[in-house]
Amino acid sequence: MDMKRYSGSQPAEVTEAELAGDEPGYEETFAVFSAGVERMLIRAALVLAVLLAAAQLALLIPAVREAWVRVERLEGVPFGSGESSQSDS
Repeated sequence: MDMKRYSGSQPAEVTEAELAGDEPGYEETFAVFSAGVERMLIRAALVLAVLLAAAQLALLIPAVREAWVRVERLEGVPFGSGESSQSDS
């Protein structure tokens, strides 16, 4: 692109090359840019979805859940553990 066309307050003139489609226009440049951004966002979403699934699967393991979740350490005896506080009756 010729930078002298855009200097000053005069409106830019369209050249014959631009009319013939030799130079990429704004729409084409934006389409290429947005396609790249779209691919990056889709990849990021897929990576985050895989990480979420892996974290959820890891939380199914009691030792991992106890290490990662603070509430697990603060809760006390799990309900189905077989221990009863009323064993004297």
